[in-house]
Amino acid sequence: MSYAKITHSQRILVVYLKVIHELPLEKIAELSGVKYNTIRNILKTYKRHGRTNKKAYEYRFPKANQNARKNRPQMNSQGRSGPGSDEDSLSM
Repeated sequence: MSYAKITHSQRILVVYLKVIHELPLEKIAELSGVKYNTIRNILKTYKRHGRTNKKAYEYRFPKANQNARKNRPQMNSQGRSGPGSDEDSLSM
């Protein structure tokens, strides 16, 4: 079973019908074609975080690259790394 994709405009409609028109969730589900539980979650997210859009996807490194991520060169206070990054080379 696959889930239906809820568009941002559908999310706005759900919030609008609840906040402005104060309709019950059952009526919103009937009017918008969005499932009751999805409406509950949309409104919960709106109340908690004040957003109607989906949270941005955060890329996670694959397991094989975890060590490479840990062993990255550390940045100094100037946001530079590697040779020639010390402050003496910056002064003229």
